[in-house]
Amino acid sequence: MKEKLYVLAGGVQGICNELHMHEGRIKKVNLTLHEGSGLCVKVIGNKKDLLSPQAKRALVWLRSYQEKSFDPFLVGDLVDRAELTSLEKKALVEMAKIPFGQVKTYGELGCDLGSSNYARFIGSVCRKNPFPLFIPCHRVVKAHAMGAFTPGVQIKERLLAHEGALSPRDANRRTANGIQIRRISA
Repeated sequence: MKEKLYVLAGGVQGICNELHMHEGRIKKVNLTLHEGSGLCVKVIGNKKDLLSPQAKRALVWLRSYQEKSFDPFLVGDLVDRAELTSLEKKALVEMAKIPFGQVKTYGELGCDLGSSNYARFIGSVCRKNPFPLFIPCHRVVKAHAMGAFTPGVQIKERLLAHEGALSPRDANRRTANGIQIRRISA
């Protein structure tokens, strides 16, 4: 039986993190807009999952992300990548290397995998990334615009503003191509 544990524990204000746990690992993460004044995290799974060390580590990770003091490589065995192809796993590993507060384009990430022709592939991996935030696909942008984000562009804007890659002023300044990104990666 699936149970829900609501924790006001971490994340970015205005975004709710819904963690779907199974056998002590995160199977999927949903990000939604949250209208409450608190910080929202929902952990969904059976009672054993909700009390697992991995669930506790995920909550600690989210709190440290909120405080901008986290180690991106602490994700490790928190997420279950079993259903992904080897190239998709490699793309997610490269995404995880994008530092907090920086962005890379789809094409740059494709080059990191070996070919600039992989830009569309990177977009499809971002689109079906089951672990947004933990694997930071929100840091992947178009060359001159924000780009899409499965949980919603408004959530992507809030995450990038939280990280300092997009100033709050820029978040309100739209262009024909989308949002002006303050690109700080090399």
